[in-house]
Amino acid sequence: MVGTAATPLPVDRAVVDAVHASRLDALDRTWRLIALAGGSGGLGVVVLASCVLARRRGGPGWLTFLIGAYAGTQILFWSMKLVVDRPRPPLSIQLTTVGSASYPSGHTAIATAVAAALCVAATRARRPLVRRSLLPLLVALPLVVGLSRIALGVHWFSDVVGGALLGLGWVLVLAARVLPGPPRRDTDGRAAGGEPAARPSRAATTQVV
Repeated sequence: MVGTAATPLPVDRAVVDAVHASRLDALDRTWRLIALAGGSGGLGVVVLASCVLARRRGGPGWLTFLIGAYAGTQILFWSMKLVVDRPRPPLSIQLTTVGSASYPSGHTAIATAVAAALCVAATRARRPLVRRSLLPLLVALPLVVGLSRIALGVHWFSDVVGGALLGLGWVLVLAARVLPGPPRRDTDGRAAGGEPAARPSRAATTQVV
């Protein structure tokens, strides 16, 4: 839909106009720094550091998950850019130089994928403080990065939404395929690959009237 439309979608025009009408020149440098830190290079450093921890504590499954989330999202959004080939917003509102197609937002896709992958890892953390401190920051990361792309005038709103859905969807698929789940049990109570599950004793099942 976004690739074949002759003009921007109404919601795209409305959001871009609203953001640029309230934009402050003093924040332009901040948006550029956010885009730099939230791009493939900046988040690649975060993924690399996470892989070091995953190798020590999480095992090969987590290492594959983190690398796959980052690298797979890169392949997907670049492929989609080539297929859709959507033009960027007008040069008159762009505050930085870009050379690729507009849809989807690669910055938002990578930020969402990395944040979602680390959210999954944080939910498995043993310390509640780690979960409480990391989850709000990880949720905010793709939101701020996506807003920076619109504020810099290099993406439409639907580019950002498409990038977020792409990154999140890929991480969910990867988590289901790569990460270990809870042990399953057969109908006879036997744990998968193990001995029959212990049955409750008669004394434990006797009800006291």
